[in-house]
Amino acid sequence: MKPFHLVAFSLWTLTSTACVSSGTGTGELTKPGAPTIPVALAWHSDLYNGGTMTASLPGGEAFQGKYLQLTRQVQDSELAPMWEGWDNGWTSWPYGNGTAADNDFTTVYTGRVVATLKNAVERRLRCRFTLSKPSSGMAGGGQGQCQSKTGTVLDATFPSQ
Repeated sequence: MKPFHLVAFSLWTLTSTACVSSGTGTGELTKPGAPTIPVALAWHSDLYNGGTMTASLPGGEAFQGKYLQLTRQVQDSELAPMWEGWDNGWTSWPYGNGTAADNDFTTVYTGRVVATLKNAVERRLRCRFTLSKPSSGMAGGGQGQCQSKTGTVLDATFPSQ
């Protein structure tokens, strides 16, 4: 491989994996009228605002599916009127600090994640989590809850990586 191609490939590999991360969490599954069951959780992000998540029960049952971190895009030119009479943005706040061109966008992290997990027989859990450090995604840690239509509740915690 030519030196230029090797450098280009190395840079592509570095940048394409820089946003990918994975981690684990713990939870407790509570079914009406039954004892609490410990749950092992795992997540793997992709290059965008989500990834996959798995909730594994001690007996081998597993729920898996996609998760999505809720964000929104704001065009920097829309933020300009907010700074009238002030310097642009706040130095300690990474949104709309005035360093980008007017046609650039700023990502606003809501700190919320939603997921739908299902098992082999199509039973589903719908989940919602609140992130501790939203700009770090799931790697920043958080906590939340999943629920089934039958009243089963999964309380989950994800430590900061």
